[in-house]
Order: sequence, then C-alpha cells, then structure tokens
Amino acid sequence: MAHLYIPLDGVPIVPDIPTPDFIAADGYVVFVLSVRQFYAYNQSIADWQPAGGGIVVADTNSIDLTDTLGTLTADVRISTDAAPIGNLKATITVQSGASPGLLAVVSESDIKALFSVTDTDSVDLTYSSGATSADVRLSANAADVGYQLVPLNIESTTSKGLRAQISNASIQAALSVTDSNSIDLTYSGGAMTGDVRLSSNAADAGYKIVPIDIQSTGTVGLRAQIADTDIRSAISVTDTDEINLSYSSGAISANLVFSADPADLNYQKVDLSVRTPLTTPGLLAQISDLNIRNAISVSDTNSIDMTFGAGIINGDVRLSSDAADAGYTIVGLSIQSGASKGLRAQVQNTAVYGLFSASAPVVYSNTTGAFSFDVNTTALTAYLLKTGGTMTGAIISAIPYDNLTVVSSMLQPSATAFANVNHLQSTTLTFDATKGECFKFSINAEGHAGMEICAYYKHGLLTILTDQENKYQEADSGSGFYIAKGNNTGVITIKSRLGGTHKILITIKEGVLLSATAWA
Repeated sequence: MAHLYIPLDGVPIVPDIPTPDFIAADGYVVFVLSVRQFYAYNQSIADWQPAGGGIVVADTNSIDLTDTLGTLTADVRISTDAAPIGNLKATITVQSGASPGLLAVVSESDIKALFSVTDTDSVDLTYSSGATSADVRLSANAADVGYQLVPLNIESTTSKGLRAQISNASIQAALSVTDSNSIDLTYSGGAMTGDVRLSSNAADAGYKIVPIDIQSTGTVGLRAQIADTDIRSAISVTDTDEINLSYSSGAISANLVFSADPADLNYQKVDLSVRTPLTTPGLLAQISDLNIRNAISVSDTNSIDMTFGAGIINGDVRLSSDAADAGYTIVGLSIQSGASKGLRAQVQNTAVYGLFSASAPVVYSNTTGAFSFDVNTTALTAYLLKTGGTMTGAIISAIPYDNLTVVSSMLQPSATAFANVNHLQSTTLTFDATKGECFKFSINAEGHAGMEICAYYKHGLLTILTDQENKYQEADSGSGFYIAKGNNTGVITIKSRLGGTHKILITIKEGVLLSATAWA
C-alpha cells in the first residue's frame, strides 16, 4: 500500500517505507490514495485517526466529470435533441490544437433556405443564394387630369438614388392666365405680368371722378388723387330757421338766428346770446329776476292767506271766528312755532265730558268722563268696560261668550279681553267696511311676543307690521297663527296652531268690529 505523508507545518514527505512508524508526533497527516482518506496522528493514544473525507465528483446537465485515482476529467455534454420549431440546430464540436474549446456552426445553405422576398407596389425585391437586391418600380401610367408627368430616373454616379425632375418648358406649358375687370394679365415664356385696368367711364350721379395713375418712381404703385377745387365745388350749404350757414373757399361757418318776436301769451321772453371765449363759450339763455317775478301772482283761498313781494311768497292759515255748528263742539286752533311748528287743534276735556250722559245701570261722571256698570255673573267671567279721555261716537256693548274671545267698541283702540284657546281652535272677526276699509288688529299669546296685522277690504293680502317670532302662517300648517282673508270682504279668520292651551288677546287697533265668533 502506498502512502503520502504531509506534515502540517512543512513540505510533503514521501518516505521510503510504507508505514508511518517513524512519525511519532502530533502535527502530521497522511492521505491514503486507495481509500481517498486523510488521517491525523494522535500522540496521546499513539495512533492515527481519520481526519475527513476525500474527493467526490458529480455530473451536471452540461458537464460529465470523471475521477480516476485522484485525476479529475470533464467533458461537455452535447444533446442529441432536435432544434425547436422556428430554430436552426447548430453542430457542436470540441476543438483541440491551437484553439481548443467548444465550437458551434450552422451551414450557410441551411440559413439561406430560411429567407424569401415579396415585391411591393414601389419596390421590386430579388433574393438568390443569400444575396438580396432591390429596385424602385417606376410606373408607366400617364399623369392624372390636372397634373404634369414628372420623369423619374435612378442615379448611379456621385449622388446615387431616385431623382425626379420636370423641365421648365413643361411647367410653363401648364400655366395660363385670365384677365379680370381690374387686372390685365400677360404670360409668356414663364414670365407673368399684370397691369391695373383703369376705366374711362364718367363718375356716377352724386360722385366726383378721381384721377388714377400708376407711379413708376419714388413709391411705385397705384395712386388716386382729386384736386381740392373739385372737392370744394361739390359742397353747398342751406340755411335753416335757426341756423345761418355760409361757405367760401372750403370754409363753412354757422351763425344762430335769434327771433325778434315777443313772447307768447303766458310766457316770459328769455334773452339769448352767444358767449365769446370768456369762461365757457357757447349759447347762453337767461331771464331777469324781474321778468320771473312779473310772471307770478298769488290768490287767497278760504283756508290760506297768500302774499307775494320781492320774489318771496308767504302763506298764513286763515282761522275762522265763527261759532260751532249745531251738534258740534268748537275746537281751538293755533299756529305753533318753535321746535314743532304747524297748526294745532285741541279741545278741553271738560267740554267733551259735558256732552255725555248715562242711564241706570250705567253710571257716568261729568267730572272724569268715566262710564261704569256692574254685571252679576254665575259661571261666566265678569268683564268691566271702562273708557276715559277724549272720545267720539256711541259705545257698543261688550260681546260675551262662554269662552270669551273678543270685546270690541267703536273707540280707538277698542276694549279687549283674554280667552283660553286650545290648539286648532279658530275665531272669525267681521269688520264694518262702511266705517273704513283699513282693519288693523294685534294678537298676543301668553308666553309669546305679540304680532300686529293690517288688512284692507278690497285685498286678500295681509300686511304683517310686527312679528318677532315669525308666527304668521300663510297656509294652515306649521306653528303659530293661520290668518285668512278674501278679496272685497271684512271677514278675517284666525286659527291657533300654537299647540296646547294659551291665553290669547286680540286688540282692534283700527276699524269697526261688527262681531267676533267664539273660539271653536
């Protein structure tokens, strides 16, 4: 058995004897070729122990490895499969000699057999033995209508390629010209000229002829000019009743004509003059203060005493000293000065108190002007109607209901009363339109801000004067008061939509209330 001894700290040693007896220290290994195994010497047991495996080879898909007594060889593995569709299979060989290695080749005949060519309308292709040539295809067709045929040829000298050219004569032969009313065109030998055509006709009626010439020096081109005298001769002026026109040598002047006639009846004449440049030149119309005053006069009436002097008009109210008519009380009139100027009418309270009297059970005081009466009630609530101060007309007695709604009078404002009203209950107020077409009333509900409404006999539209909580409802819905009125009527319906029960007060501010229905 052959052995190779390799000291770990020196060069390999190949002993002459096949046994490692002379190695008696740690640090030496031996590789046994027959088993491809390393052994290390262990001095503590004075023996050799395995120290790892040897060399193991494994083939791959592309390399075939062979181990022969420690010698490794490798060969490329070449497949015998056919090439996939659409591919050419190359012949692969392993070359030796000066350029060893793997060589893959494909024959030219196999490659050439893969190619073919197809002509197009413009190119003629040829393929033979791997060589491809192409020629431009030139059409022999005649030119289309309205076109000139352009010869085509292929250049093979310095600037190779397709060349298209057409002779000047061919182009010139395709051109022609046509005169118009304003241009005279000429074409010859490729040169085109044009001249403006000048009419010899006379000018139309109401026009002046303008001479036209063509300038060949300076600024060349067409020139039209007319003499100033020709322009001036075409102009004339005509006077009017208020303007006097004159025209001379191209200058027009105008002067205003002022009439010497006197003013018409009930008119004052106004002086007219033309201002020369002082501040603002132009026409000035002015009338004297005296002429204005002469046009004014004043006339007294039964109520106003008018005076006019030095341009100042004064008027004083005329106060009659006659006694009052029968059935009337005289009212004192005076004209107030100071902060609140104007006519004032007033009557003493005592003069009014003496006009009234009463019979039982009504009690009247000539001193205070107060009416009073007592009402005995059982289940109904008692109400006291009391008036005082200045008043006119007769008193209408209160209108009681089981659940009282409204107490009204002809006095302004009328007497009022509260009523307990449930949700969706309504009442109807009927006003006397013969005593006035404006009806004004307020609605106050306990716990809510009041609202004031104005209505007119002829119109169904209501005017909301105050409504801080927006309680007015145009339709019978929502929360608040639904109020309805038609055209040409004094009947107004009020419906509570407040929810629950509320104390409601309706006060008549303006108008005469004929009746009010109970809330129901």
